[in-house]
Amino acid sequence: MTAKDLKASLELANISVHQSTIRKTLNKQGIYGRTPRRKPLLTKKNIAARLKFAKEHIDTPQRQCYVDKCFLRNICNYRHICKLCN
Repeated sequence: MTAKDLKASLELANISVHQSTIRKTLNKQGIYGRTPRRKPLLTKKNIAARLKFAKEHIDTPQRQCYVDKCFLRNICNYRHICKLCN
């Protein structure tokens, strides 16, 4: 049920309320007009590809820096960041 539907049902009872007032009141009560984003499920192909990647990279070091160095040059402590990444 939307705020527009609630407004229409209240108007049938001769009560005049603005839609934003209905929304604000519902929000104060913890009722929000959002639907949560659905996380896509992993397919068998994606699971196999992730497992293959993990097995291939199991011996690589944990601390690697995958940031573009051109971006880092604009940061004042560029050398400090690169010491942490290497």
